[in-house]
Amino acid sequence: MRKTEQLNQIIEKRFNSFDDKQLTSRLSAQMHMDLLMVFHDEKDFEFETFAKYDPKSVLDYLEATHRYYLSEVFPKINYAIESLGNSRENLSGLKMVLEHVFAHLEEDLVHHMADEEKGLFPYVKKLLNENYSDIYIYESYLDQFIQDHDDNCETILEELISLLNNKIQEFPNFFSLTILRNQLEFFKRDLTVHSLMEEKVLVPMTRKLENKLKK
Repeated sequence: MRKTEQLNQIIEKRFNSFDDKQLTSRLSAQMHMDLLMVFHDEKDFEFETFAKYDPKSVLDYLEATHRYYLSEVFPKINYAIESLGNSRENLSGLKMVLEHVFAHLEEDLVHHMADEEKGLFPYVKKLLNENYSDIYIYESYLDQFIQDHDDNCETILEELISLLNNKIQEFPNFFSLTILRNQLEFFKRDLTVHSLMEEKVLVPMTRKLENKLKK
């Protein structure tokens, strides 16, 4: 139950910064439950589960997730890493590694999200507004997006989690390590779901919109 409550909070928090009630309401109770199922185990993901939703809802979720990462996830993880320096244990080497690796990972993700917000998301919105003009200009846009989209960040997070697990065995009573490990695990899970929603839901929906407007 504890895990379910945490995952519920993770899904809900990304919409806390939105004042637009119409936008928030598009994440229906059913979509929330479907997302929760995938957060529990990404192996349960099926395109058909989300294909029934309005593309605007999927886009809202993805945009809200970007805000959530920038406003909450990155600052909290950076603070947790910085807090390791206040330990009586000799964790300065670990802190330096975590700072260096996570800084590069954050930079890559910020750049990736900015690219999506300048390219992919506006393109989808134009298609939703039945803007015909850009379809042919960006004919190969989705192909390029898929080609550039990788799971390297999830791999890096997995390596950091493994490093922390080793340190937790060495310092079992240092709870700051466990807290940071848990934050990275939840972030990795969140990032995996985000990638699935982009690649397996938004992209096929966008293909469908393109094909519809080309007829």
